[in-house]
Amino acid sequence: MRKSGFTLLELILVIAIIVVLAGAMLPMFNITRQEAKEAKAKADLDNIKTAAMMFKGDTNSWPVTGSVGADLVANNSGRAGWDGPYLTEWAKDPGNVSYALTDCGTGGLALCANSTGTGSTISVLVTSNKTNP
Repeated sequence: MRKSGFTLLELILVIAIIVVLAGAMLPMFNITRQEAKEAKAKADLDNIKTAAMMFKGDTNSWPVTGSVGADLVANNSGRAGWDGPYLTEWAKDPGNVSYALTDCGTGGLALCANSTGTGSTISVLVTSNKTNP
């Protein structure tokens, strides 16, 4: 007479199948996590772009490059026409690194906001004709 239940071999086989399936799914979760980090960085950079354009409209000059956006959060440089703050706080990218405003390497004619904390550099072109008086 056979007892009801599973044999040890059947249990080991089911566990092995579950482990193989979980191992196959793990890389997909890592890809999704990286895509989420990049999407957050792009959204933050778009906010910085909008704030920089509003700053330019009010002050007729671009924020200081090489900074972490101090001109967009507070009127530290005493610019006339400043009507901010344009951002409530300066965001950090998913790698907990502050975004940076830089010249894009186009001979000083463009302003970029950069993120390096996602494992790859993400840049948003703020303007293609940057000129500061």
